[in-house]
Amino acid sequence: MMPKKMSSSPSRLRCPYSKLHLFDAHCHLHDDRIVGHLNRIIADSHQRGIDEFYSCGTSEADWDVLSRLANQYAGIHPFFGLHPWWIATRSGEWKQKLVDKIGSVGEGVGEIGLDYALDDVERQTQKEIFLEQYQISIDFKNPVAIHCRGAWGDMPRILKSHGPHPAGAILHSYSGSAEIVSELKNLNIYFSFSGSVTNVNNKRAAEAVRAVPLDKILIETDAPDMPPYIDGEKPDGPNSPANLQLVLERVAELKMVAPEDMAETISQNRLL
Repeated sequence: MMPKKMSSSPSRLRCPYSKLHLFDAHCHLHDDRIVGHLNRIIADSHQRGIDEFYSCGTSEADWDVLSRLANQYAGIHPFFGLHPWWIATRSGEWKQKLVDKIGSVGEGVGEIGLDYALDDVERQTQKEIFLEQYQISIDFKNPVAIHCRGAWGDMPRILKSHGPHPAGAILHSYSGSAEIVSELKNLNIYFSFSGSVTNVNNKRAAEAVRAVPLDKILIETDAPDMPPYIDGEKPDGPNSPANLQLVLERVAELKMVAPEDMAETISQNRLL
């Protein structure tokens, strides 16, 4: 579903990059807010040059739905993981279920991570669950999508302790500092930027974009969340992967390169 304010500006959504086969590095296409409109959303995305989607599960409850979508639609790369928000819902068999899902249909592990803004899940429990899943991604040599909020003290230390990831780790909707980029950039870690970077007042994100090497930068929508800002405002309604172009244009502006060149660079950074 396209945000209302987005649809009022169709000229902003022309896609001169349609032949470059862009990919959305992080989204949730199985989410109830958009799954009922997926035919139109994917068609709109294709028209704007986005034909692949790293779609991330967050709990046992959505893994089967995501599996079905990946079988139904070409271009959906399913990631399966237990997000810190949903740790309390896990069953006693969650880890074996995850291993089975990754072994059968999964192309990536995620969304996993640490969220220290949570009050109802102990940080030690979050770390243990995160480390178990991170190790699964290493064992399977699958890319991993990582959520990090308020845990930038622990996350770099944990990632550095494991060395370079064999398939690539994506710090999704990156909110860390430019200094952390320099700490992690040699560990096969990618820094993915979402609609929050289109907020011109987000100076931290702008500095981080400028610090990321071109071969480690990705863009995402986090659809149906994190819609890009339009004319300085954040639109109402769920976000769509079709809006990826607006993130691309802001990242290109910050890197001081042409959007077409930025699109080609990002296309070359695919992990799948």
